[in-house]
Amino acid sequence: MDAQQISTGILYHVTIGSNVDNIWASGIDPNYSTGKLDAAWYITKENILWAICHVASRHGCLMDDIFVCSVLVEHKAMRGTCRKGIYYTKSCFFAETINPAAWFIDQESSK
Repeated sequence: MDAQQISTGILYHVTIGSNVDNIWASGIDPNYSTGKLDAAWYITKENILWAICHVASRHGCLMDDIFVCSVLVEHKAMRGTCRKGIYYTKSCFFAETINPAAWFIDQESSK
């Protein structure tokens, strides 16, 4: 993300079902991260399917227990990674919508 882009935009956060109630109530809080880095991870729309597979593998869960949050984020709070379309932040953001992963997979398969 560079200075030419607008200051806010939609990114996506993929999570397991047991986190959904907390996300609605308190936002996507990096302090609850279970990874090596205390950060919340976000992806562009093009990376949603990859992220669903990553979360399923990482947490050992089925697709029925995976959800995708769309989030209005401030670009200045995001840090890029070496992989295109994957970002992280130590800031807390609230989800605009939360849908089952199957909803996104159904959309992809209907294209």
